[in-house]
Amino acid sequence: MKKLVLILFVALIAGGFALWMRSGQTVVLTTDSMHPTLREGQKVKLKAVRNEDELFRRFQIVGYTYGDQPDHVFVARIGGLPNEAISIRDSGLYVNGSRVNPPVRVDYSQSIPMLHREEIQELKLGPDEYFLLGDNSATALDGRYLGPTKRSNIVGIIRVRELKPRDPLL
Repeated sequence: MKKLVLILFVALIAGGFALWMRSGQTVVLTTDSMHPTLREGQKVKLKAVRNEDELFRRFQIVGYTYGDQPDHVFVARIGGLPNEAISIRDSGLYVNGSRVNPPVRVDYSQSIPMLHREEIQELKLGPDEYFLLGDNSATALDGRYLGPTKRSNIVGIIRVRELKPRDPLL
């Protein structure tokens, strides 16, 4: 009897996980702006955020829409939260005057050559604004160029990175 209960329990967990994996939107990254965390061509699962009051944390990776491409989901890391003052100087990110370090090494002095943007002296975020940054600052068209992102444009949180056959374990 214990063995049957254990088998049923494992089957239930596996079935729930399979359903969860199918739920949510799959996004394929079209740039290497999140390298080394995520790679161009990699698929990620996006957990939709439906509650306007959902709280986000600094350095969460989110999916968002931008401007004239409302059907395309971009991916970036939250660097600044509502009502914070953001600065980028000395190759780093500063929040309310204190340097904060993302979970991966990023040199914010690197920029897209044609756009060249190294520093932001101070940017005060509004009550519904977030400052989004890519992990690969040399190629990321992110908040340094686009400015703050409204809460309504953040469509979900990256929850699962799907493995490809050549991917190492994440």
